[in-house]
Amino acid sequence: MESVDAFLIEVIRSGGPVRRFRSRRDSASMVLLSAVVLLFAVVGPIGFMAVFAGMPEPAVDRMSKIGQAYGGISVLLSGGATIGVVIALVMQARQLQLSQAQGARMMHRRWWVMARDTVELAAESERRQRFFHIADSAFDAAVPVPVVVRPPVPSAWCRRMPMMVAAGGATALVLAASFAAGRRGVKIRALIGADRTGGAPR
Repeated sequence: MESVDAFLIEVIRSGGPVRRFRSRRDSASMVLLSAVVLLFAVVGPIGFMAVFAGMPEPAVDRMSKIGQAYGGISVLLSGGATIGVVIALVMQARQLQLSQAQGARMMHRRWWVMARDTVELAAESERRQRFFHIADSAFDAAVPVPVVVRPPVPSAWCRRMPMMVAAGGATALVLAASFAAGRRGVKIRALIGADRTGGAPR
């Protein structure tokens, strides 16, 4: 029995003879349909020309009037078909809205069942509801409510901030010392130049 089931599963997965038979039948149908359309496209105009060539002029005029009458009827039918398409689109949009609403109801129902069956979620929800009622009552009575705020977890950038500040401070000190040393060197060179020339420093 297991071997038969395995064989059937393998046949279904590979497509089996049914799939090959359907593909061959579909190919034959497409070839036949293409041949009929091609024959009608080639022979049809020739046959119509032969029929109209042997007909008297009043008969041709009468057939043209009949064709015009059928043209008006076809316009009316086309208008009705257009109206039907519009109605179908409106009904489809309404059905889509109903399906979305039904899906939302089902999702809400699943949430409600999950909250009912899961004790932890129910306890958390009840705790939040009680805190909300306490806060609302305290707000009406103008009583401050202690709120526990969890400290945020510092990110990697915040953890590197002290090191960045220390490095920036050290860099600023080095630059300030270099600037002071430069100014002092300028003054010393000016005094030395004044002593050599015997004049006032520049």
